[in-house]
Formats: sequence, C-alpha cells, structure tokens
Amino acid sequence: MTERFNPLLVARILVILALVTLMRSPALANLFLVLLLVVALGSGAIRQRIARTWQQPMVKGSALLLLLLAAGILYSASGWREGLSQLWAWRTLGFMAIAAALFDDVHWKRIALRTFAGVTALGALAVVLMSIQQTVASGQHFPVAVTLFRNYATQGMTFTAALVACGALWRVENGRWRRLWGASALLLLVATTVVTEGRSGYLVLLAAAAAFVLGSLLQMGLSLTRALAGALAIAGLGLALVTASPVARQRIDLALSEMRNYESQADQITSMGLRMYFWRDAVTLISERPVFGWGTGSYAKVQGQLVVGRSGASAMPTTDPHNQYLKIAAENGLFGLGIFLVFLVSLLRQQPSGSYRLAGLAVLAGWCATSLASSHFSTFQEGHLLALFLGITLTAESATRGNSG
Repeated sequence: MTERFNPLLVARILVILALVTLMRSPALANLFLVLLLVVALGSGAIRQRIARTWQQPMVKGSALLLLLLAAGILYSASGWREGLSQLWAWRTLGFMAIAAALFDDVHWKRIALRTFAGVTALGALAVVLMSIQQTVASGQHFPVAVTLFRNYATQGMTFTAALVACGALWRVENGRWRRLWGASALLLLVATTVVTEGRSGYLVLLAAAAAFVLGSLLQMGLSLTRALAGALAIAGLGLALVTASPVARQRIDLALSEMRNYESQADQITSMGLRMYFWRDAVTLISERPVFGWGTGSYAKVQGQLVVGRSGASAMPTTDPHNQYLKIAAENGLFGLGIFLVFLVSLLRQQPSGSYRLAGLAVLAGWCATSLASSHFSTFQEGHLLALFLGITLTAESATRGNSG
C-alpha cells in the first residue's frame, strides 16, 4: 500500500536541507528552496499555516519592510529593473515566514537545530583537521587558516550560528546529548577563532555570545545591571580569545591598519580602506536626499555618478556601501531606516520557548553587528541563513504543542 504523501513533513525536511547546504552549495540550497515553494504553495494545509503566521509580529514587520522596498521602486534613480532586483534580494523574508509556519513546535525546532549544529560541527572538524595537516606539512609555528566553505566570512558566521544552536540545545538536552553539544560548541569555537580568518565571524561571535549570555541571565532572574555586566564580561573574554589567536589577531590588525591609513594610501585597494570611502559616499548620498532616499536599487547608479573624476581607491564604484544601515538609508531614506528598525523590533517581540528565543535573538544580534561593515541581511547565503534560522527559532509554538525548552 502506497503511503500518503505528507507535504508538511517534506516541507520541513526541505527547510533543514536548505539550511545545511547554504554554507557549501548555493545552487543546491536554491534547488531545495524552489522545491519548498512548490510543496508549500501546493498544499492547502501549509498555505493555511502561512496565513496564520500573520498574527506574529515578525511577519507583520517583514511585510512592512517589503512594502517600503516595493514603494521605493516607483521613484528609483536607477529605474524599475534594478529596483525589482534589489527587492528580489529580500525574498529571504518570505522564506522566514514559511519556516515560521512549519516549525511551530519544539520537537521540530529541536530536530532542525540538531541537524544544523551536527552537520556544521562536522564541517568545523574537517576544517580543524585540514589546518593541522597543512600546518605540519608547511612547518608553520601557528595554525594555517583554512576556508572549506564558500568564503571565510560565510564560514565564520555559519560556525557561530551553529555554536549558538549548540548553546540552545545544551540548555534543553540531557545526558550524552548535552555532552555532545558542549563538545561541538568547543570545536566550533576553535574553528571560528583559530583557523578561520573571517572578521565577520569574529564580530558575530562576540555579539551573539554577549546576547546569549544576557538573555540567559535575565531568564535566570538577574537584574538588568548584573545581566549586562555578565554579557560584557563574556564579550571581553571572547575578545581576549580572538586576539590570542595569531590568525585572528593578524586579520584584526590588518583591518585597523587599513582604516587608519586609507587616505595616505589612496592608491592602494584594500578591504577596509575601500569601506571607508564607501561609507563616506553613502553619508553624502543620504545628506542629499535624507527623507526617502534615491529609491530601491539605486545605489550603484548614484554612487557611480559620485565617483566620476576621482582617482585611486576613492574612484571605485560599488553596488553596496558594505553597511546595511547606510545602504537602506541611502536608497530609502531615514524613513526607510526607521522601518528597518521597526522590523528588527518586531523580531524582539516574538515569544517562542525560552532557549529557542535566546538562540534566534543571539544570531540576530550577531548579524546586526556584522552588518555595520556588510549587508548581510540581503546577501544570498548569509541572508537566507539568517531568515531560515529566525523562522525556525523565533516562531511561536502552537497552543496544541508543548513549549518546554
């Protein structure tokens, strides 16, 4: 007898598969996401679930942000094609709503986090072993940085998100499972700080760790003052750990040097030096149209006009100022930046079970921090990783399910 097709089960598995393949294969992750859309939209039961997510603050916040971006297409300095392209980059918000509709009980939240944390920890183990092998083979005195995934930024951020997942699982598991997640968290910490050279990963790690500890201490009943002190202590300890790593310290020192000397070395193209020019251009564009900005998808055109006649690094055109907040303010004005902040607040208002809420908000804090130097809310891998992770962890559990955790 042929078993009945279960679209809810299939859709949940597809979300998990997309989550764990994002760090390695965008093409495969895209395939899973397309299949997810087909299954979700083809199932009346799942469509009803998606409709019910409208009751959740984060879905309303997402809709408001998408409405703002769509309205910005109407007056975009680059025209509607570029505006639609930028709006498409924010399709992650739609997948966040779908994930929220599917993971409304702690059982499936736990399955998703177990899978993501376990697979990513195995990846971290591979990175550490490769680093050991290359360090020995090259005769180096310090660990060799290894990038196994798409790039070192994605690798570090994924490792940190998985570390947070391990922290949440450690709070809700018992026995050998708890020991497993503790060991996995330690492995991911080493892989992020010792053998991954992505500065984004370091920043996400510090912000996420501080947010996770802050939330944990508040849940334990400590006062806000004491909880903040504990969170700052963890952030300080994390910073000490990061700077103790030769790989991390070298990357941080390089960034600081590039920022200090970007004007005196204007003929050199450096990562942080370019960002200094990009941020300065973004502020100029915001000052020219502060309220509603230049329109969704307009940044490449208006910044390209701004650099005409320049030379050296300051003449570099870009589609992105490498700062999520400045980009939104330049394209959609301070009004748009306000709407983006409303969206962030809507995520804070979600009320899932305690440990899963901690995990979601800790990762969100990491993304908010790293987006000061990148636009990781709307990039493909980092944006989808965040959206799926938040959809899984922050969605409110159904009243018919248990909500322990």
